[in-house]
Amino acid sequence: MANILVVDDESGVRSVLKQLLERTGHCCIAAGGSAEARELLREQPFDLLIADINMPGETGLSLVADVRRRYPDLACIFLSGVDDPESIQNAIDLGVHGYIVKPFSGKGVLIGVANALQQRRLELENRQYRQSLEKLVAERTRNLEQTIRQLQRREQELIRSREEYRHLMISLPSIVYRGYPDWTVDFVGDRIEDVTGYSKQDFDSRRLKWSDLVLAEDFDQARRDTLVAVKAHSHYLREYRIRHRDGRIVWIQDRGQPLYDANGRVTYIHGVALDVTEQKQAQEQLRSAREEVQLLLDAISSILIGIDGANRIKRWNQVAEKVFGLAAAAVLNQPLGECGIPWNWSGIAKEIARCRRRRAPVRIDDVRFTRADGRQGFLGITLNPIDTDSSEGDDILLMAADITERKLLESQLGQAQKLESIGQLAAGIAHEINTPTQYVGDNIRFLKDSFQDLFDLIETYQGLAEAVAPCADTAALVQTIAELRDTIDLEYLREEIPKAIAQSIDGVERVAKIVLAMKEFSHPGTDEKKLVDINKAIESTITVSRNEWKYVAELHTDLDPNLGLVPCLASELNQVFLNIIVNAAHAIGDAIAGREGARGTVTIATRPVDDWCEIRISDSGCGIPKAIRHRVFDPFFTTKEVGKGTGQGLAIAHDVVVNKHQGTLAVESEVGAGTTFIIRLPVTVPAATCQAVK
Repeated sequence: MANILVVDDESGVRSVLKQLLERTGHCCIAAGGSAEARELLREQPFDLLIADINMPGETGLSLVADVRRRYPDLACIFLSGVDDPESIQNAIDLGVHGYIVKPFSGKGVLIGVANALQQRRLELENRQYRQSLEKLVAERTRNLEQTIRQLQRREQELIRSREEYRHLMISLPSIVYRGYPDWTVDFVGDRIEDVTGYSKQDFDSRRLKWSDLVLAEDFDQARRDTLVAVKAHSHYLREYRIRHRDGRIVWIQDRGQPLYDANGRVTYIHGVALDVTEQKQAQEQLRSAREEVQLLLDAISSILIGIDGANRIKRWNQVAEKVFGLAAAAVLNQPLGECGIPWNWSGIAKEIARCRRRRAPVRIDDVRFTRADGRQGFLGITLNPIDTDSSEGDDILLMAADITERKLLESQLGQAQKLESIGQLAAGIAHEINTPTQYVGDNIRFLKDSFQDLFDLIETYQGLAEAVAPCADTAALVQTIAELRDTIDLEYLREEIPKAIAQSIDGVERVAKIVLAMKEFSHPGTDEKKLVDINKAIESTITVSRNEWKYVAELHTDLDPNLGLVPCLASELNQVFLNIIVNAAHAIGDAIAGREGARGTVTIATRPVDDWCEIRISDSGCGIPKAIRHRVFDPFFTTKEVGKGTGQGLAIAHDVVVNKHQGTLAVESEVGAGTTFIIRLPVTVPAATCQAVK
């Protein structure tokens, strides 16, 4: 039995060959590459080297060429996944003892090994014999006839080995052929009938050409591939379809190498052809499956980002492109933390690491980021570990949704619920205040009228007292009345009581106005727009918000009386006016802070402008810096310290004006010169036909 060295970069191939050869009694050692093989060759002798042609680094061809020079007594066999004529020719040129094509059969391998060892044994014996013959030619002349017979016998053995090798070639799964420029072919083996339905004799007799089977739509490309290879003195690899004898379509993968005569003309082409129909069908099914998966992924409304163990991006769907404004082609294979998403990457990286440690989904809420349009937003993210044979849980699928609108709606809902509660409370208080205010006012008016009657009576009594003063019997009584009149200062009362009653009536009327404004401001909203007197709505809002601005500013109005009515959602528009007025008061408060007695100005003006109703709310506050002016309507953006603002007031105002009323909301501001908010609402109904909502 022989010592055999197997060199192949595929551990499975090494293992199969080692087991096969050792079962037949050989001693087999396997190496994974050329460097390891050379080390083994230096350490111990081998009878046979089986080497893969295509290996990473140094190829089998290079290894065998070197081994043949260093160890001329070592037999060599090549392994190859492709029956490439050029490789076969190179192997022949190196003087190898066999060529085994993958996938191989056990029998084929054993035949090839036996043939190679036999050839090696014959070569060694021949070499030894020639050496001995040179020394003993004189002595062995008498044995020449016997030697010739031995050589003949060995030649027969060699012929038999070659015949076995030819049978091995015939048993290959591919079709080995020799083709000619006129597309006639000679085939080795009978597998051609399995692939085409035609017998080998059909082609050998030249009744059938290979071009007769190739589909017309594929023939031109197949011919061009051949011509390119001929011109370049190179091999070709082409795929095309043929029509089987029974009418079905068969995919062929064809590898060939032109051979030339002394004049450079092609004499024939030798090559191998494989039936790859099943592979093509599998590829098409896989392609369809991938398309279906991609369609499914594209239909998902969430952001989907797949990352590997090194946090490199492997998947980036269309929603991610839209939300982040980054094309998939620009970010694939880039580290997630360096792809340009404006968010808190360090925090997300910690959660990704936690997801990998726990091998369980991790939820991250309220992740701030900057949208593609430059506005601030929030993401809700779920991290899911992907456990595959290759990733072992290190791959992560990041699913995210832009929850900015939801958070805005939640905030609006919270404010709406709060305002609804306040509105209900205010409406109740207004109702409760209204009743006593009415009878207090009625009683004061009654007192006013009654005091006037009493003073008329007192004046009459005064006249009577003056008339009866000379009478002795009434002198004492008149004196008493005069003293009492002086004591109570009747003239003072006559002057001040009407003033006090007038002031009380004015106060009651003011309370009634405030109550009415509260009732109008807190009137429950509806889902339908109604025609509203914008001036009246502004006046109600001014009254309700008086406590916010009266300590820091004077409020002036310039309301156009010819403005007409505007279709809108009254309660929501009242909230817009309130938010902007309160914002103006706060801005003025910041501007005059530390200046005792200083007051600012808030001015509210309305004008009809073409088909729009324009409302301008200006303040003399500190103004908005240019760098952040474009963000004042972003949800949750605020320059106020924690606890003094949520950043929702102007965002809600923008949503109500732009989205719910199809209007516009703009801001004009200069630092130190104040700010003006400009609201424009569409007027879609002529003012002459409108009726105000009472």
